[in-house]
Amino acid sequence: MSHLKNEVAQTAQSAFDAIYNRNCILLDKAALRYMEGDAHNAEELLQETWLFLAPRVESLHFPSEQAERAYLLAVLKNKARDMRKALRVRARRTTPIEELEAVLSDPSESMEERVEETDVLSRIAAVIRTMNDRDRALLTLILYSECTIHQAAEALGCSDSAANSQYHRAKKRLAQKLRKVGILYDEN
Repeated sequence: MSHLKNEVAQTAQSAFDAIYNRNCILLDKAALRYMEGDAHNAEELLQETWLFLAPRVESLHFPSEQAERAYLLAVLKNKARDMRKALRVRARRTTPIEELEAVLSDPSESMEERVEETDVLSRIAAVIRTMNDRDRALLTLILYSECTIHQAAEALGCSDSAANSQYHRAKKRLAQKLRKVGILYDEN
């Protein structure tokens, strides 16, 4: 009986390894795109996706590699949606400690100015969270992660010129949304 269990486990491991080897690069790139260039969150998303697939690998049978890729990308997309939702909920509950430390450590500002700046940063972050995925990804990569247009283009899988024009349009949309909530933002 023990021999049979080992054989079944080896077969499942072999099937998982084959699926992983055929699709790991595709899923790596897609995870980075879904997580807007955040490598840490992309890695977490990949782990969640592979952990979801591992116990199901023996029951998965695809008519083609294209069908296999489509299934894996659908699982990744669903896991990304769940993860982004959890991150949004967490972000609404807390102010990142780095923002608080930066605001509170500047001795040139009064406490009232620091509190006001923290409120404005929170409101800007809330507005960015309401934007479409592409705009949010570009703005996050360029404004917060301080990526270059070229780095953002690589992370999003598009050309430099496409990323540049999309970024400038996203900044205009951000400025319009911020004006609606009473924040003046110079998009230049």
